[in-house]
Amino acid sequence: MAMSTLLQAVSDQEINELRRDPGRVNRLNAAVSFSTYHAASINYFVTGSAYPAATDHPLWPMLDGAEILACATLETGEFGLVPPEVADQVATLLASVDVASVAAMVERADIENLVDDEELYDLELLDRTKAPTAIADAIGELVVFYSQVAIGKLGVVTFAA
Repeated sequence: MAMSTLLQAVSDQEINELRRDPGRVNRLNAAVSFSTYHAASINYFVTGSAYPAATDHPLWPMLDGAEILACATLETGEFGLVPPEVADQVATLLASVDVASVAAMVERADIENLVDDEELYDLELLDRTKAPTAIADAIGELVVFYSQVAIGKLGVVTFAA
Protein backbone atom coordinates (compact mmCIF):
# COMPACT_ATOMS: atom_id res chain seq x y z
CA MET A 1 0.00 0.00 0.00
CA ALA A 2 1.24 3.47 -0.81
CA MET A 3 1.99 5.99 1.91
CA SER A 4 -0.58 8.69 2.50
CA THR A 5 0.43 12.20 3.49
CA LEU A 6 -1.83 13.57 6.22
CA LEU A 7 -2.17 17.25 7.13
CA GLN A 8 -4.11 18.49 10.14
CA ALA A 9 -4.83 22.06 11.20
CA VAL A 10 -3.46 22.83 14.66
CA SER A 11 -3.30 25.86 16.94
CA ASP A 12 -0.10 27.56 18.09
CA GLN A 13 -0.67 25.94 21.49
CA GLU A 14 -0.89 22.49 19.90
CA ILE A 15 2.29 23.16 17.92
CA ASN A 16 4.14 24.05 21.12
CA GLU A 17 2.77 20.93 22.82
CA LEU A 18 3.98 18.82 19.88
CA ARG A 19 7.44 20.35 20.16
CA ARG A 20 7.53 19.35 23.84
CA ASP A 21 5.94 15.92 23.33
CA PRO A 22 6.13 14.73 19.69
CA GLY A 23 4.26 11.52 20.55
CA ARG A 24 1.08 13.62 20.88
CA VAL A 25 0.89 13.59 17.10
CA ASN A 26 -0.74 10.15 17.31
CA ARG A 27 -3.64 11.60 19.30
CA LEU A 28 -4.47 14.44 16.92
CA ASN A 29 -7.87 14.36 15.28
CA ALA A 30 -8.35 17.81 13.79
CA ALA A 31 -11.66 18.84 12.25
CA VAL A 32 -9.79 20.51 9.37
CA SER A 33 -7.58 18.02 7.55
CA PHE A 34 -6.28 16.92 4.17
CA SER A 35 -4.82 13.64 2.96
CA THR A 36 -3.38 12.44 -0.31
CA TYR A 37 -1.45 9.58 -1.84
CA HIS A 38 -0.05 12.05 -4.39
CA ALA A 39 2.22 14.30 -2.31
CA ALA A 40 5.29 13.77 -4.49
CA SER A 41 3.35 14.54 -7.67
CA ILE A 42 1.64 17.59 -6.17
CA ASN A 43 5.03 18.90 -5.08
CA TYR A 44 6.58 18.15 -8.47
CA PHE A 45 3.89 19.75 -10.60
CA VAL A 46 3.54 22.81 -8.33
CA THR A 47 7.17 23.43 -7.27
CA GLY A 48 9.23 21.56 -9.85
CA SER A 49 10.60 19.09 -7.30
CA ALA A 50 9.03 16.00 -5.73
CA TYR A 51 10.86 16.76 -2.49
CA PRO A 52 11.43 20.55 -2.52
CA ALA A 53 13.81 22.36 -0.20
CA ALA A 54 13.52 25.94 0.99
CA THR A 55 15.78 27.08 -1.85
CA ASP A 56 13.63 25.36 -4.51
CA HIS A 57 10.29 27.15 -4.29
CA PRO A 58 8.27 29.34 -1.88
CA LEU A 59 5.69 26.55 -1.51
CA TRP A 60 8.29 24.04 -0.33
CA PRO A 61 6.75 23.47 3.14
CA MET A 62 3.15 22.89 2.00
CA LEU A 63 3.21 19.08 2.32
CA ASP A 64 6.33 18.27 4.32
CA GLY A 65 6.49 21.11 6.83
CA ALA A 66 8.86 23.97 7.53
CA GLU A 67 10.14 22.35 10.73
CA ILE A 68 10.80 18.61 11.10
CA LEU A 69 10.48 16.87 14.47
CA ALA A 70 11.68 13.36 15.27
CA CYS A 71 8.93 11.08 16.50
CA ALA A 72 9.56 7.47 17.49
CA THR A 73 5.85 6.63 17.41
CA LEU A 74 5.46 7.28 13.67
CA GLU A 75 6.51 4.73 11.04
CA THR A 76 8.59 7.35 9.22
CA GLY A 77 10.20 8.57 12.46
CA GLU A 78 9.28 12.21 11.95
CA PHE A 79 6.60 14.76 11.20
CA GLY A 80 6.55 18.31 9.89
CA LEU A 81 5.13 21.52 11.28
CA VAL A 82 3.99 24.59 9.39
CA PRO A 83 3.60 27.49 11.86
CA PRO A 84 0.56 29.77 11.37
CA GLU A 85 2.54 32.62 9.77
CA VAL A 86 4.08 30.22 7.23
CA ALA A 87 0.72 28.49 6.65
CA ASP A 88 -0.78 31.90 5.85
CA GLN A 89 1.95 32.50 3.24
CA VAL A 90 1.39 29.02 1.78
CA ALA A 91 -2.36 29.69 1.57
CA THR A 92 -1.78 32.93 -0.33
CA LEU A 93 0.67 31.33 -2.76
CA LEU A 94 -1.47 28.22 -3.30
CA ALA A 95 -4.47 30.37 -4.12
CA SER A 96 -2.56 31.69 -7.13
CA VAL A 97 -1.75 28.24 -8.55
CA ASP A 98 -3.47 27.72 -11.91
CA VAL A 99 -4.89 24.25 -11.30
CA ALA A 100 -6.04 23.88 -14.93
CA SER A 101 -2.47 24.55 -16.11
CA VAL A 102 -1.18 21.94 -13.69
CA ALA A 103 -3.70 19.42 -15.06
CA ALA A 104 -2.46 20.21 -18.59
CA MET A 105 1.15 19.66 -17.45
CA VAL A 106 0.20 16.28 -16.00
CA GLU A 107 -1.59 15.37 -19.23
CA ARG A 108 1.51 16.21 -21.31
CA ALA A 109 3.94 14.54 -18.89
CA ASP A 110 5.84 11.37 -19.65
CA ILE A 111 4.54 9.45 -16.64
CA GLU A 112 6.91 6.51 -17.03
CA ASN A 113 9.97 8.77 -17.00
CA LEU A 114 8.64 10.76 -14.04
CA VAL A 115 8.15 7.56 -12.06
CA ASP A 116 11.74 6.53 -12.81
CA ASP A 117 13.57 9.87 -12.85
CA GLU A 118 11.65 11.91 -10.26
CA GLU A 119 10.43 9.04 -8.06
CA LEU A 120 6.78 9.94 -8.57
CA TYR A 121 5.70 6.43 -7.63
CA ASP A 122 2.24 7.67 -6.67
CA LEU A 123 1.51 8.14 -10.38
CA GLU A 124 1.68 4.36 -10.78
CA LEU A 125 -1.52 4.20 -8.72
CA LEU A 126 -3.45 6.16 -11.33
CA ASP A 127 -4.91 5.27 -14.68
CA ARG A 128 -2.97 7.46 -17.14
CA THR A 129 -6.17 9.10 -18.39
CA LYS A 130 -7.29 9.96 -14.84
CA ALA A 131 -3.97 11.35 -13.60
CA PRO A 132 -4.53 14.99 -14.68
CA THR A 133 -7.90 15.19 -12.94
CA ALA A 134 -6.72 13.33 -9.83
CA ILE A 135 -3.69 15.58 -9.32
CA ALA A 136 -5.66 18.76 -10.11
CA ASP A 137 -8.46 17.73 -7.72
CA ALA A 138 -5.94 17.01 -4.96
CA ILE A 139 -4.36 20.43 -5.45
CA GLY A 140 -7.79 22.04 -5.33
CA GLU A 141 -8.50 20.26 -2.03
CA LEU A 142 -5.12 21.41 -0.71
CA VAL A 143 -5.96 25.01 -1.64
CA VAL A 144 -9.24 24.74 0.31
CA PHE A 145 -7.46 23.16 3.29
CA TYR A 146 -4.82 25.91 3.50
CA SER A 147 -7.50 28.56 3.03
CA GLN A 148 -9.36 27.19 6.06
CA VAL A 149 -6.10 27.04 8.01
CA ALA A 150 -5.31 30.68 7.18
CA ILE A 151 -8.82 31.88 8.05
CA GLY A 152 -8.52 30.16 11.43
CA LYS A 153 -4.99 31.52 11.95
CA LEU A 154 -3.84 27.94 12.45
CA GLY A 155 -0.73 25.98 11.66
CA VAL A 156 -0.33 22.53 10.16
CA VAL A 157 1.12 19.22 11.25
CA THR A 158 2.02 16.85 8.41
CA PHE A 159 3.18 13.24 8.34
CA ALA A 160 3.15 10.15 6.18
CA ALA A 161 1.33 7.03 7.25
